Amino acid sequence: MKTLLILDNTVLSNFALVGRAHWLPEIWPGALATSSAAWDELQAGIRLGRIPESDWSWLVVLTLTRKERATHSARCALNLCRRWMKERRPVWLWHGVGGIVS
Repeated sequence: MKTLLILDNTVLSNFALVGRAHWLPEIWPGALATSSAAWDELQAGIRLGRIPESDWSWLVVLTLTRKERATHSARCALNLCRRWMKERRPVWLWHGVGGIVS
């Protein structure tokens, strides 16, 4: 069963800072994604020279709908995952050192 893991900028930038962004798809096989907001934050850090460039070609960037952006809750994020996956499957939302599972 395919699981979607959503990573925030904290996770992405921490792995990039130690030169190990490529470990993420090895550690968590399956689909890895981030929100467009987290992606924009990561890209800003790269442009400012605070985060090194890495190969993120394996990372899916998800965009919230207007309703999801207005609500901005974990439930909306789970709905986004399910819409992306096109069916109900296990989903992990990873935020820093904690997580939410559905």
